[in-house]
Amino acid sequence: MFDAKRINRENFVDRLKARDERALDYVIDSYGGMIRSIVRKRLSALPNQWEECENDILLAVWNEISHFDSTKSSFSGWLAAVCRYKAIDCLRRSIKYRNELPLNYEELDCSAAPQSESCSEVREAVLDLLRELPEEDRRLFWDCYVCEKPADQLARERNIKVSALYNRLSRGRKKLRQVREVKP
Repeated sequence: MFDAKRINRENFVDRLKARDERALDYVIDSYGGMIRSIVRKRLSALPNQWEECENDILLAVWNEISHFDSTKSSFSGWLAAVCRYKAIDCLRRSIKYRNELPLNYEELDCSAAPQSESCSEVREAVLDLLRELPEEDRRLFWDCYVCEKPADQLARERNIKVSALYNRLSRGRKKLRQVREVKP
């Protein structure tokens, strides 16, 4: 049985593994600033998602603490990785549930754009091309080429075979090439 010992830096991981809620309070008090900082940096464009993401992180710490190995990393290093992955999950979830592609392409790298075009013109060209595709294909292209989700994950999410996914991407690229050749 647990004695009334105080939760501290030396025992909080063991107490988390023993499902002591006070240990989670210790994590919030000691690492809450780090969690908030990582979430706000990764989800700067989605402030309405910050609190939900922070809660997802704390739930992951509670549920996944058994995967923490102090011989491989420090708790703060492990927690930082959990924060990054949960923030990425929140971002992907946000993109997935939008009805149409986001019109804010701040993340697009325009370094490869011709110098005569501005970045906004490149973004508009990308939008115009993607609008030529059906909604489901737009989402697929977004997830595959912008979010860089693996093909096997995309296929699972859509309940299709990986080969069918590649065929769909290939047909979409072909259509976009044709559209690009026709447009002046």
